[in-house]
Amino acid sequence: MDHSQPHSQPHSQYHRQSGNGWAAISLIVALYLALGITYALSIPLWEAPDEPAHFLYVLSIAETGQPPAPPAPQTASFWLNGYVTSSYEWHQAPLYYALAAGVVQLNRAWTLVPPFAGFPLVNPDFPFAYRVFQPAPSGISEPHLVRLLGVALGALVVLTVWA
Repeated sequence: MDHSQPHSQPHSQYHRQSGNGWAAISLIVALYLALGITYALSIPLWEAPDEPAHFLYVLSIAETGQPPAPPAPQTASFWLNGYVTSSYEWHQAPLYYALAAGVVQLNRAWTLVPPFAGFPLVNPDFPFAYRVFQPAPSGISEPHLVRLLGVALGALVVLTVWA
């Protein structure tokens, strides 16, 4: 078999070397980034699944250098007086949270955006009841930076799978 002809090369190798392959993956990554950034910045804070508990994990590493300890058994609502009260995501593997904690620490060192100030009031019956949110902070906040890290890591996954 003559490997000097482009059609005889393995499919993925041919597309990676051709302009069409690079154009296609560039378009896919650009679309992914556009959708991911739009989602990260437009969805109200704490609307993503378990986002408050995940962010508490990030803050634990950023502020103490340690993952959160297992919480005591929950005897009341995770949302006490409108605020998340548990680090129930403590069991998650720490690599992503450590990277996100680094983003928070860099932000606090360089003051790129205002530091996280607290959770807004939410209805504890979500998603089954209507709820009123406090106004979202204007501009980008630390939780948004963590979301954007997730988007960047997702783009790396897309490129890694393509490669």
